[in-house]
Amino acid sequence: ESLSEGFQQATGGNVAPIRPQIDQFRKCFAEAITKGDTFDIVYLPQHGVIVNKNGKLKGVIAGLEFKKALFNIWLSDTPADEALKQAMLVRPRGGSWLRFIPWAFAIVTIASQIIWVLVSGETRVI
Repeated sequence: ESLSEGFQQATGGNVAPIRPQIDQFRKCFAEAITKGDTFDIVYLPQHGVIVNKNGKLKGVIAGLEFKKALFNIWLSDTPADEALKQAMLVRPRGGSWLRFIPWAFAIVTIASQIIWVLVSGETRVI
């Protein structure tokens, strides 16, 4: 229910255009979720939103508009959970974001390439 409310808020109440993607996203969470489970939700423009549970691929949901709505649930100016947003955006110790950004970009780039290999089955040199 809270996911539905999040999408309603993130889309200004207009979820119809991304309803199929929302339904597909929900299926990624169909299995029981237990304490200690981890979910990685990553967006790759070439593929879409990639959902992994405990390191195993659960789904790939295409569409930039879906990605925007999904990420806005937690990262917009009016997130569903402000405390969670702040935890997701925690600043590195004793530093500014400007020092952190190049490392974050490098890590995301490497992770994106690894996920590309996992999703596509292709290997490529980065």
